[in-house]
Order: sequence, then structure tokens, then C-alpha cells
Amino acid sequence: MNMKEMGKRARHRRRSLGLTCRDVGKMVGIATGNISKFEMGRLKKAPTYLHKLLKAMDVTMDYFQMEEIMDKP
Repeated sequence: MNMKEMGKRARHRRRSLGLTCRDVGKMVGIATGNISKFEMGRLKKAPTYLHKLLKAMDVTMDYFQMEEIMDKP
């Protein structure tokens, strides 16, 4: 999966949780702008904070590899 698609899925999940980029940035411990860059697909490789991001959004890497976006209940 490319970074742009990963970012789209991350944005979808964040919004489904009712969180802002600022909220997620605080949870992960990084600047809001970095969350935005990730969601917009502006990173060339997976960010070093990806594990923390997955935990904050309560998903696994499988979430980014699914054909369709399906949120956990």
C-alpha cells in the first residue's frame, strides 16, 4: 500500500473517532502538522511514529491493508 492510501485511511479512521489532527498529535506526541502530512500522503516512507499512531486510533497495520475501509465496532 502506498503512503497516500495509508494517509487517506488514517484520516478516515481519525474522523470516525471524532478526533482532530491536534488530538491525535497530542496522543502520539508529535506536531499536528506531521499528522496532516501523513494523512495527505506527503511522506515518502512510513513515519517513525506509526506504531503510536495505530495504537491511538485503535487499529492494527491490517487496517491499512484491507481492500475496503471497515471500522471496528
